[in-house]
Amino acid sequence: MLEALVNFYAPLLIGILYGKTFSPNEKVRREFSRLILYIFLPPLLFNSIYKRSTNLGFSSLFVVTLIAVLLVVTLLPISHLVFGGAPEFIMTSIYANAGYLPIPIAALIWGNDAISLIGFYILGANIMSNIIIPIISAKNGIRAGLERLKKYPPIYAIMLGLTLGVTSFKIPVIIQNPIDILGSIAPTLALTVLGIEASTMKNLDKDGIKIYIFRQLMSIAIGLLLIYVFFKDLSSLPSKVILLEAAMPPAVTNLILAHEYNLDAPKVARIVLTATFLTTVITIPLLLFLFTLL
Repeated sequence: MLEALVNFYAPLLIGILYGKTFSPNEKVRREFSRLILYIFLPPLLFNSIYKRSTNLGFSSLFVVTLIAVLLVVTLLPISHLVFGGAPEFIMTSIYANAGYLPIPIAALIWGNDAISLIGFYILGANIMSNIIIPIISAKNGIRAGLERLKKYPPIYAIMLGLTLGVTSFKIPVIIQNPIDILGSIAPTLALTVLGIEASTMKNLDKDGIKIYIFRQLMSIAIGLLLIYVFFKDLSSLPSKVILLEAAMPPAVTNLILAHEYNLDAPKVARIVLTATFLTTVITIPLLLFLFTLL
């Protein structure tokens, strides 16, 4: 457990120190995030599914996708009731950080099989979130959400990895090696960029605390129920991945969607940053301890 904590928090602290020292502006921070999303995360997801999916069995992978969809759909009416229909609260309640934060954690403690599962979780969670959020924002409906999915590179990486894996297509070494190198950078860089974002925090936002508590209570409770229904216990790798995903904070992508649909973007930014900070310092150490017991 100590090694996992050090491996997780070391790049995070480096990012915080970098942010405090050089104070990169929002544009620079956004470009760092885009580098991960467009350059490094897709090869990691592609590799994990292309190389490892047959070890787990496709039934487990697709069940994880189904659970991701069910979790988002179940959280929707509950968050609507709790937060009175405010779209900024609903979107940050249902659209969680399914890849950016859990991937480096899973890579550290479980390896590539877990990243395959996360890839399929992303598939379900992101598709549902990008359909629901435009609807609750009353802007262009489902079409706008599907248009956003067209511009989300990890989806293409997941589907390509699945297609080539199923067909047993052999990628030449001269192509596979650069994919391996690019993908290996993603977990550490993601944690470093998260640290840079955390360095901009001046105080905790009360709405962010509310969303953090909501997700820790409702999302984890629903996640555990779905784990029991589909897997019966917490000992399997898919169960652990689902529990990890259920505890994650709102996705940074919520801020992009808030800008696009003319919602209160500054409020969404404060919610995401506060909930991410609390998840990083409270939830993740507790989960790492729990996973050592399972």
